[in-house]
Amino acid sequence: MGVCGAGGSGVLDRQPRVEYVVNLASNAVLDRLAEPAMRAVRRLSKKSGETEHVYGEFRYKTKKTWKYERRILYKAEVTRHPNAIRRIIRALLSPT
Repeated sequence: MGVCGAGGSGVLDRQPRVEYVVNLASNAVLDRLAEPAMRAVRRLSKKSGETEHVYGEFRYKTKKTWKYERRILYKAEVTRHPNAIRRIIRALLSPT
């Protein structure tokens, strides 16, 4: 099932027993929460002169649009291209 737009996860949340993973576009709040990892990966890349990655996760709930807290996984990355943060929302039925 393909869903796009800000309300996409709400559509999926209303479906019984649906699992999904979403790759988010830029999000200022999530970017701010991942900024310590971006600082760390910038230092690593400056020292090594190579592409570097830092992976992490945190739990997050929006104030209005998400009914429950979600696990946010991210990859902070410095490449020879502009810096990037990847955000994925995991809503799987299994506990891991």
